[in-house]
Amino acid sequence: MAIDPRLELQTFLFLLYHRLITESQPPDQAIGGFLRKCKVRGGARGFLASASFALLRKRVRLRILWLGKGDFSHSSPTEEAACAIWRWFREDMANPIEECMASTRAVLGEAASMSPKYHVEFDADQLMNRVHEFAERVFEGTAESGLNPELRRAARYSISPEILSRWWERFGEEEAALLAESMTSKTPLDIRANEHLASTEKVLMALNEEGLEAMPSRFSPDGIRLEKKAALQHLEMTKAGWIEVQDEGSQLVCHALEPKSGWRVLDACAGGGGKTVHLGSMLAKDGQVYAHDIDASRLESVAKRVIHAQLENVRTLDPGTGDRHGPYDAVLIDAPCLGLGRLRRDPTLNWQGPIAERLDEATHAQRQCLNEYSKLVKPGGVLVYATCSIEPEETSEMIEWFLRDNPEFRRSELPATFQKPSFNPADGGEVSEVTLLPHIHETDGFYIARLEKVPD
Repeated sequence: MAIDPRLELQTFLFLLYHRLITESQPPDQAIGGFLRKCKVRGGARGFLASASFALLRKRVRLRILWLGKGDFSHSSPTEEAACAIWRWFREDMANPIEECMASTRAVLGEAASMSPKYHVEFDADQLMNRVHEFAERVFEGTAESGLNPELRRAARYSISPEILSRWWERFGEEEAALLAESMTSKTPLDIRANEHLASTEKVLMALNEEGLEAMPSRFSPDGIRLEKKAALQHLEMTKAGWIEVQDEGSQLVCHALEPKSGWRVLDACAGGGGKTVHLGSMLAKDGQVYAHDIDASRLESVAKRVIHAQLENVRTLDPGTGDRHGPYDAVLIDAPCLGLGRLRRDPTLNWQGPIAERLDEATHAQRQCLNEYSKLVKPGGVLVYATCSIEPEETSEMIEWFLRDNPEFRRSELPATFQKPSFNPADGGEVSEVTLLPHIHETDGFYIARLEKVPD
């Protein structure tokens, strides 16, 4: 006998959330793998993806109310997932209390029957007892009453207490609160026009003809923003290579480099190749872009993206061979980092271990990248350093360290794209570095610095 489709979806949500909090995969990959395994299609696929992200965004708050602390070192995934599904029924679905309990029991019962297939074994009755305990503490107010101010603040924004403490100290209460709020809000959909094939104006017109509410990006010259999510993969313009999904902050990294006609450019930490393809589009046939990464597996998607964008000026290099084609007119170092600027897109960054330890590892890698790849910039050439982080150790302090040890480099003014009040310092002086913040610039958090190697 077939089960109620709504109950099936709700059960899949429980199982998916359980998978997300027990696996180390990035959430988008884990969600995609789960949905393929379940053979979920259409609107159900979008529902499960958005609902599971909503649960992840609220995970810190859930755990603090459940355990009275923000510690993620010890976890009972099935208990947490059971409490999360109850909270979802209560807060997101706004169901009456009795219905929440009945719905949660039905989901757990169905999930228990499916456990052999999804490797999640538990006692549904025992889990419901924990849900009842949690619900009582929430309704009686005892879940929050014993929290210290830091935990209460973390529960309010559902962001790690350690991260919030850093922001409160650095930005002050008012701005830190705005930043925290922006990091837990839904993100718009940013795309970039591949102007090698179609102008931004042409793409905008085509999107609006499709009934999508598209508008030019606030800063990026070839950026477009869609306030609502859309199934872009089905559009002819997507199949034709006219557009790429790319956050506006990421787009601005390439505009900071501003490649000139005839330049040879190295994307030193290319990863999946989003910025590589953007640079290739900016140079079209009049310049060469080289994609390099120390991890060859991260470059596997670059070739496909280059073919899709119909670019002939991009070449992928084997790890450790970037120096064979230098020196370059420009080098982009999109350095490995904590990634906290992407917190609104990846809530799992909240619980990946103590920040001090993660910073030590990240800053060590960043220094290595700067030392190694800066040598490949020709005299008079450009070096752009970028991170999807807003932490000073990885951003402004890293550049200060580099310039102290490398006098052959100096700060260089960012291009006209950045000569706007939102980027200019109070004194109106030269802008050679910017920190993008979601509550101010409506992008992911990014740091971008432009340097020049002193000509011979």
